[in-house]
Amino acid sequence: MVDRAAPNGPTYSLHRSDRQSTSQLLVDDHETSEILHGQWLEAQYATAAGALLFIVDDAYQEDALGIYLLDPQHRVRDHIRLQRMYATGKLRGLRQLDEANFEFSFLGDDLWRLQVLSPPRAGLHLPFPLREQHRDHLFSRHWLALRKQRLNA
Repeated sequence: MVDRAAPNGPTYSLHRSDRQSTSQLLVDDHETSEILHGQWLEAQYATAAGALLFIVDDAYQEDALGIYLLDPQHRVRDHIRLQRMYATGKLRGLRQLDEANFEFSFLGDDLWRLQVLSPPRAGLHLPFPLREQHRDHLFSRHWLALRKQRLNA
């Protein structure tokens, strides 16, 4: 796991729940009420907007990456789920470009750029998977913006 937490900041971990593909969020080994999609915490970063977690789920023939932004009370402020039906993926090359921008590869050689927005922006999001990424709420303020940088053949 990549750990870029703030000095003296909390350490996050996951406890797999009985429900398939979900885990309970732990903060400094203490349980929270937050249930997140995914099974393995790959990385955590501290940003000005909150803690940023990268969580993977390797369901059979459908790997997924959940990116969660937590508020100071360790509740989910925003999240994006990146997946494609019948596709496998591995999180690779994750790096922090600056305080608010990250870059990584997932689902093949696709390069993704994540921006942590401050202040958040209002947006209209379809509550079902369309292409690779989706959100759960139709209309909400969002703190995370994800763009595909290039598609390699």
